[in-house]
Amino acid sequence: MPGVKSENLYGKTYGKTSFSSAANDFNRGIDLPVNAKFCTTTGDTMLDHAQGNHKTTAQIVGVARNEDCYQKPVDPTEIRKFWGCDMEDGDGIVEQKQFEANSKAFYAGQMDTPDRQKAGQSEQAAMGEFFGIDAEVKGQKINNPIPGYNGHSRRIGADNLFGMTYAEARGAAVSSQGNID
Repeated sequence: MPGVKSENLYGKTYGKTSFSSAANDFNRGIDLPVNAKFCTTTGDTMLDHAQGNHKTTAQIVGVARNEDCYQKPVDPTEIRKFWGCDMEDGDGIVEQKQFEANSKAFYAGQMDTPDRQKAGQSEQAAMGEFFGIDAEVKGQKINNPIPGYNGHSRRIGADNLFGMTYAEARGAAVSSQGNID
């Protein structure tokens, strides 16, 4: 497209920019008129909804929306007559009777809980055995060094570690050391 450069047409679709170029309907060069020089993309594309001069969604989509029309709800007595229900037998009465029948059936028998003996081990010990957690060895534990420490460290092999934090690199080195041991 002749004359179209990235600095003078942007923020529009290819179709709009090519149409604008074919119609020669855009400003060229660095000396722009004031209305084009100080116009931002946001100010150009966004709508001020407070003014109300925009199309509604129904107008954009092309749906002919009629005015809301509401009908008076049908009287419950008419509904009960239609279904042949007794006026005294309301939903609340039926629900209450059903609840009473269900509760009598549920609580009719006694709940027999089995007699359990005391467990042979604690819950923590059982979980440790299940997950294979070894008991902690007493003694001095060597923690990770202070980040950035350049002094002596226990043998750490050279690995290709890039783009990691110090703690992540130390964790990778420890796992690599585990593979060596």
